[in-house]
Amino acid sequence: MVKLITRLELAHDDRKLIDLIANEDWKQLRTALKEQKDELTQIDKRRGWTVLHYMCAIPSIPDDIFATAVRLYPIATSVQGTSPYCHLPLHVFCGAQDHSFCKVQVLLEHMRPDDLLVTSYTRGSLLHHAYRKQVRLSILQELIRANPKIVLLRHHFQLTPLHAEQYGLLQVRYLLRGIKVDERRFQEYWAKVVLIATAAFKLSTNYDPASSIEGNIEDYTLHGLQFLHAPHSIQHAATILHPKWASIPDSQGNYPLHNAILDIPPKNIFLPPFVKEILEAFPEAVMKRNTEGESPIFVAMRKGMTWEKGIKDIVRTHPESLYSTDHQTGLFPFLLAASLNQEANMETSYQLLCSNPSLLKT
Repeated sequence: MVKLITRLELAHDDRKLIDLIANEDWKQLRTALKEQKDELTQIDKRRGWTVLHYMCAIPSIPDDIFATAVRLYPIATSVQGTSPYCHLPLHVFCGAQDHSFCKVQVLLEHMRPDDLLVTSYTRGSLLHHAYRKQVRLSILQELIRANPKIVLLRHHFQLTPLHAEQYGLLQVRYLLRGIKVDERRFQEYWAKVVLIATAAFKLSTNYDPASSIEGNIEDYTLHGLQFLHAPHSIQHAATILHPKWASIPDSQGNYPLHNAILDIPPKNIFLPPFVKEILEAFPEAVMKRNTEGESPIFVAMRKGMTWEKGIKDIVRTHPESLYSTDHQTGLFPFLLAASLNQEANMETSYQLLCSNPSLLKT
């Protein structure tokens, strides 16, 4: 990184602070900052970077020098570089994998909350960038504390921050295949997943701060992952690692099974493996109704799910669902399926009836 800075900046005779940073001459830099503080306001035409950007690129810079530069020209914390990345100094800091908590606090102290919502077309948000670079949990906590809405930002491919950390996703895939993972690193990764998911859940309409949820917010991690549309592999792993999470409703009475079925794309209505895992973790959810009176089997049927694509799994997990009635029509599942007037639904109706012919006598 030092070589990169030197190569880009030595042609600028008036950029002496940059030279001192590139040479890591901290003693001279302490003095020069006050004597040449006007240089802090200048912007490199090639990258659109300020001196603060370059400071953020070198992890070895002492905390006190860094803090002095920020306080002498705090506006630099909000200066975006040029395309394609449009990096703020904090982006550069995370990219350099600097783990100085003090530097992050100084930057955030002088940034506006909306600065944290800046996104890059190719790199996503600050949280995408920090998460991808595997910064410490405490730094992610500070970013989210400064502006919780950062967890909702998406990459231009509509990917969440949880899609960004490829090493962690690889470990999740290993876990699902029964392959041994690095326990320490996985726990570090998983703590970040829980942090982002719970922060997202607090921003959803299904979070009620007046309830007892706050004291057990980690139990709503699966709800948060669903709200974020997190990778299915992470939702699957969450259910395996913490099956209890599948048994907890949100403030609207929706269990993770309700949400998982509601989230299935209309053109591909079947139960993915991670939803089956949720179903197996808490079969009783099949009979649970949310505050609108909806139970999962009727939600699934109205979405167009057929017998072979998932209704069979729901019924076999909890056969009592055959006797439940739809809150809107009062119909049994086999009658509701028949009323939907599609060939596939007629097959579903037939299979539901075959599962319990005694319903004809009811």
